[in-house]
Amino acid sequence: MPKTRAKTTTILEAIFPYGVISVKVRGPRAVNQNKKRKTGGGTVIGHYFNFICDTMDILDEHEEFKVCYIVMDNVPIHKNTDTEKEINRRGYGRVYLSPHSPELNPIEQFWSVSNLYAEFG
Repeated sequence: MPKTRAKTTTILEAIFPYGVISVKVRGPRAVNQNKKRKTGGGTVIGHYFNFICDTMDILDEHEEFKVCYIVMDNVPIHKNTDTEKEINRRGYGRVYLSPHSPELNPIEQFWSVSNLYAEFG
């Protein structure tokens, strides 16, 4: 039975109650339909680490963000030791959401509303 693999686009995004702080778009990338295993090239720890550092650079420019917590879900790339150390070193707090709780994830709510605007203008 043939399997179809779609091209994927990954969006890393940081938001706060008043808007978007940072966005990084990765993809789409070509998919090899003949491979039995997925090919490399997805979002890895290094991509996320760089995104978090870039986001904290933006936060550092604004005094009101100096006491922020970075809220993340429990994806393994979010819990990397180097990323955790860098967040702590820069003076930000870390909060991890409960597993399997998209209703608590602000980015899920953001995308839900964004998709409505995309569909209905």
